[in-house]
Amino acid sequence: MTSNLTKRPFMLLLAGRGVSRLGDWALVAALPVALLQSTGSQSWAPAAVLAATAPAALLPIAGALVDRFPRLLTIFFGNAVCALVYTALIPFVKSPILPYAAVTTVFLGASISQLVSLSIVAQVPEMVPGEYFGNANALLSVADRITRIVGPSVGVYIFASRGLGLVLWFDILTYVAAAALFLPIMPLFPIASHRRQISSPGTVKTPGQRFGRGASRPSLLSDIRDCLNIVKDDQVLRVLVVASIGGGFSLGIIGSSLAPFAEVRFLSASSSGYLASAQSIGSLIGALLAPTALAYTSIVTSVGLPMALAGTLLVIACTVNNIRLGMLVFGFSGIPSMISTTAAQTLMQMNCPKEVLGRFAGALGTIYGMSALLGSLLSVAALWVSSALWLMLVAAAVLISTGLWVWRGLTITQAAAAPAN
Repeated sequence: MTSNLTKRPFMLLLAGRGVSRLGDWALVAALPVALLQSTGSQSWAPAAVLAATAPAALLPIAGALVDRFPRLLTIFFGNAVCALVYTALIPFVKSPILPYAAVTTVFLGASISQLVSLSIVAQVPEMVPGEYFGNANALLSVADRITRIVGPSVGVYIFASRGLGLVLWFDILTYVAAAALFLPIMPLFPIASHRRQISSPGTVKTPGQRFGRGASRPSLLSDIRDCLNIVKDDQVLRVLVVASIGGGFSLGIIGSSLAPFAEVRFLSASSSGYLASAQSIGSLIGALLAPTALAYTSIVTSVGLPMALAGTLLVIACTVNNIRLGMLVFGFSGIPSMISTTAAQTLMQMNCPKEVLGRFAGALGTIYGMSALLGSLLSVAALWVSSALWLMLVAAAVLISTGLWVWRGLTITQAAAAPAN
């Protein structure tokens, strides 16, 4: 892992990503509370959360844009524009129209952040050798998990002591700092560099990358179709799609059933907060252990079997008699889950052509998000007729079956490709 840290470009990318995410999580925690206090209505708080998550539906379009423009340029200007977007919200902090301005601003900022996130995922293969993809993804996951744990606490503390205005300024400063960190790694002539890269020998050219004189650039939908055609012909990428469906669906069930599950299993709905925190800490530990898991096991094993292990731990948490042990095991389920996520992202970067990596990552994120939404909606409906404990067991069964199917599919694909090597 240290071999990546010693590389200045990746170190700056990692630091910039962590700094910008710290401000994001601070605002995500403080803004719903601020809207609740300023309006007295409970409907604005979930509206702000929805505005922050809705841009996930735009990921395929964002992925197509990522593949059309220089990624470092997108990362730099994305952070700079986010700083300007949230600066525009400052005058409305004391205004009666704050809820409308906040929801609009958060939606715009989150949309740009999705573009930046996909650009970072697609930029990793350009910065580190292939054997270090797993380490790079693990480091980015560690930074994300640390900011996810620290950021909300920072945001709530600043809001309680100084108000929403200072939280916004904190978020703005983190974007400015991130843009400053990204600036040294930008190529001197990014457009020319991008065109040389896509026209290099051996590059898989899709219509979206044809920049010849007089050639018309196809639409974004055409670029997305090119990506789907590549996925259709690649067994590994198809298996990753299935992993996203199973993982997202189970996540939606767990998220919607967590509070009633805590009340039934641990005799207190407030225990759901402890469960979520324990799983976040488990995810951080999983990100730290991911490079070791990838070093001592094959990438094929690290995608499917940890997912099945996470489901098995969830079954134990649902059935063990000792309450404290059950909460501890539930937290431990975040460890293999994060290892599986890191391995899947690494496998995607290894198998997906760089020219369509942004599009595929965007499509995969949308599939994951839509599957989570479906799982959440079905679990909410099922809670009327079933126990939250049974829903958790269903989520565990989905994780176990998906993990084993992914492991088997990747193993067969690897075995079929072995003679060719």
